[in-house]
Amino acid sequence: MDITATQSALSTTASGRLWRGLGSSALAQVIAAGNAILMVPLFLWAWGAQGYGRWISLTAMLSYLTLLDLGGQNFIGNILTDAYIRGDERKFRQYSSEGVSLFVFISTVGFVFMLGFLMIPGLTLPGQDIFLGMEDRLVVLLLGANMLIAIPGGVYVTAYRATGLFTRGTMVGNILRIGGFVFLALFLAAGFPPAVYAGAMLVTGIVGTLTVVQDIRKRVPSIRGINLGLSSARAGRIHLKGSLYFWVLSLATALNFQGVILVLGASAPSSSVALYATHRTASGMVGYVGNIILSPLWPELTFLHAQERRKELANITLLVIKAVVLLSGAVAIGIWLFLPLLYPAWTGRQLDIQPSLLGLFLFQAVLMAGWSTAGWPLLASNQHSRLARWSLLNAGLTVMLAIALAPRFGVIGVAFATLTGDVLCGAAIYPFLAAKTLNVATSKVYGAILRPLFVLLPAGIFLYYVASKADGWKAVGIVFILAIVMAYPVVRLSLGNDNLSWMVTKLRELRRNPS
Repeated sequence: MDITATQSALSTTASGRLWRGLGSSALAQVIAAGNAILMVPLFLWAWGAQGYGRWISLTAMLSYLTLLDLGGQNFIGNILTDAYIRGDERKFRQYSSEGVSLFVFISTVGFVFMLGFLMIPGLTLPGQDIFLGMEDRLVVLLLGANMLIAIPGGVYVTAYRATGLFTRGTMVGNILRIGGFVFLALFLAAGFPPAVYAGAMLVTGIVGTLTVVQDIRKRVPSIRGINLGLSSARAGRIHLKGSLYFWVLSLATALNFQGVILVLGASAPSSSVALYATHRTASGMVGYVGNIILSPLWPELTFLHAQERRKELANITLLVIKAVVLLSGAVAIGIWLFLPLLYPAWTGRQLDIQPSLLGLFLFQAVLMAGWSTAGWPLLASNQHSRLARWSLLNAGLTVMLAIALAPRFGVIGVAFATLTGDVLCGAAIYPFLAAKTLNVATSKVYGAILRPLFVLLPAGIFLYYVASKADGWKAVGIVFILAIVMAYPVVRLSLGNDNLSWMVTKLRELRRNPS
């Protein structure tokens, strides 16, 4: 790897911005992970496994409302970043006006259609003979309103990312997430029913959106002059052509994660849905590594593309792939070793851990850490159309396999379906497309994915063997000490000497100038 090129790609200002962004993004993912983990026992305590499974089915059905974003948040964020780096304030204000106005209109229309849908008599959960009573319909209405408010709000928030204020935007969000978590946890601890809890979620959504809008108007002067209205919404239709490919990516993700839950719910009891969801949530902690890095790195990749610094973009992408796979694999090893100790208490001893299901999910998550990261430069530069098509094929294949396998094999069959779709339409495709776009050999992209995996595999086997010789929390302590001892050689072998030296240099620069 050309370290000189990478160093010039990340100037002192950009490096400092990226490191601060990583810190704020890491905190955001810790909060999100804590939310996902700590809420599960509260849900189970308040409503039981059946009630929690029903809540999951309702939220899975509603998750498709987020598709009304139509990919606008990512696409408009990219063009705002391009306008900002070129110093075109008029275009920045125009794109902001058109984007926010368009998605306020779309969300309003979506709410009207949702009201009409909920008035239909005899509604059932998709694929199930469970009728939606008045309380269920109220839950859907309140949760749906909260999701729809977030759509134009999310487009508005891209002003943070586009103007180099990612860290501030993330920290504002972190404060709101912590407050919202405490507020909602109190409702569950008090045993309130789902309808009341859904109303509390709507309140947190409204307060959060208003807070963010006010803060952006203070920090980004150009945003104050935007014009909201039907004329701007009509003009904003031109952006749908580019944003729809991001929408296809969102649709594919929803089908892969929420669609298969609906398929499972149609052929298995709610307790099986809860079992699947808890294992998926636990293994989903692996994905937080990529999320931590992607959020602050995305605008930097967009900057490099706008400045036509292609070689530097390729070098940074290869380094980031190695780092994400390495860290994701380490998290997966930790989950595999220690989740069995925590799972009974986490689920209130209402569910039993299934090692085969957890293993499938963890393998899938680490594999995804590699191939999905390869697609980041394409996403950041609005060259995502081919990724969108393959992601949709992935979702279609996954759902069809889930329908075929769920009745006979249950949660294992659905998990295998999701893994198969990822291998055939993700791992086999994304690295090839990334290599072509970055003008590097495909073997380099696959090498960046596989090198950390080959280093981590023997390390993971060794730690598993050591953990099996001790009991309970004693094993945790021993493995933790060994992991610290092994960390440096594992990182060095995974990233390479040059990359490691460069990263250490950047960390020292940040320590000398933390502001």
